[in-house]
Amino acid sequence: MTIRRALQKENLRSCIPRKKPLISAINKSKRLAWAIEGRHWTLEDWKKSDEFTFSQFQKSGWGRVWRKPEEEFHEDCIASTVKHSPQRMFWACFSFLKLGPIVPLKGSVTGNIYKEILSTYAVPTLKAFSQQTRKNFIFQEDNAPVHTLKIA
Repeated sequence: MTIRRALQKENLRSCIPRKKPLISAINKSKRLAWAIEGRHWTLEDWKKSDEFTFSQFQKSGWGRVWRKPEEEFHEDCIASTVKHSPQRMFWACFSFLKLGPIVPLKGSVTGNIYKEILSTYAVPTLKAFSQQTRKNFIFQEDNAPVHTLKIA
């Protein structure tokens, strides 16, 4: 209790750490450059098209951190999460106007699997979006390693 009171006197509170993806310094730089490049995009630019892959993370018991209120997202006060989970991965696409399919995937996504996803789901979906809306779409990827393989 003495230590707890001393920490509280310094305005430190025991909190559950915020979850935030673990991102390498290189990817932080790439994301910042992309954000700066797109900071003047119009609503019409954002309406174009995007691709999104997500996974369900395993829940695990996070400890607690002692932090000041303004340190909520400080690197020492967050619980890093990882992009890929041993659970289930999905591929999905969407645009500002429409949703595309959500496709459950098994195992790791290799170049061959991603090529199959593109030909089976992405291209037909984008063609259908374009025909239904009579609008052109731009297919965007987030430079995940599998997106940059020659086979894809």
